[in-house]
Amino acid sequence: MTTRNNFDAAIEALNLVHFPTGAGMFPAAGYPGLGDLIRDALTNVPAEGFAGFDPLPGVPAAGPGVLIGQNDNATSLRCKGPDFLGNIVQSYSGIFYDASFDDNGGMKTRFIVGANEEMDLELQSPNALKISAVGNGLFTTGNIIVGSSTNVVFNLRTISDFNSPLQLVLDRVDEVNQGGANVSDLNIKVPGGSLYLNAGVVAGAVVLPTLSAAQMVGLTPVAGMILFRSDDSTAVVWDGAAWKACW
Repeated sequence: MTTRNNFDAAIEALNLVHFPTGAGMFPAAGYPGLGDLIRDALTNVPAEGFAGFDPLPGVPAAGPGVLIGQNDNATSLRCKGPDFLGNIVQSYSGIFYDASFDDNGGMKTRFIVGANEEMDLELQSPNALKISAVGNGLFTTGNIIVGSSTNVVFNLRTISDFNSPLQLVLDRVDEVNQGGANVSDLNIKVPGGSLYLNAGVVAGAVVLPTLSAAQMVGLTPVAGMILFRSDDSTAVVWDGAAWKACW
């Protein structure tokens, strides 16, 4: 792994190469070393581009995109270019750190691929798109966390940029509040269609939550709630007033 000491040592070694090249491998007074040039390029880049000016001065708003190396919170790469209306926008990816990152993650440092408010972010692959949270390291947590401000929508067996007429939607019963203000249950639904559970599977089944009569007392039942009562081995449903056997 490259450390700060390794980086500085590499820079000093590269400083033996000076410009003009005719100076050979020895310091040449009045000319910067190659290492210093690289260090400046990596650590002194303002947000608007290299040397305080736009990386491609004179490029019109609808011109080609620009990649910008950026040293800010940690290290990032910015992609700058025109949007659909010709306005110059910017996205980013890189290494960022924050003391609160491990509140809902595993580490205080993250590699982030992000889009600013002027755009969406899409990951594409004509073949498999794999997300892995695995490893054999000492600090491996291996969990996958998905967060959304509203709902999470799955378009299954679809094609590019096509919304399936029957989507699998994960949401909360309370579809208004966010964050800690939303304490409602999770709602899994298929708007306009039915939700099959293990349909077509002959080697398995759907397992209901199993509670004793004493445990059921602590529930706040709603009409349609179903579970397996262990005391008498009976599947029961709440009809809005009482628990009734399903058969």
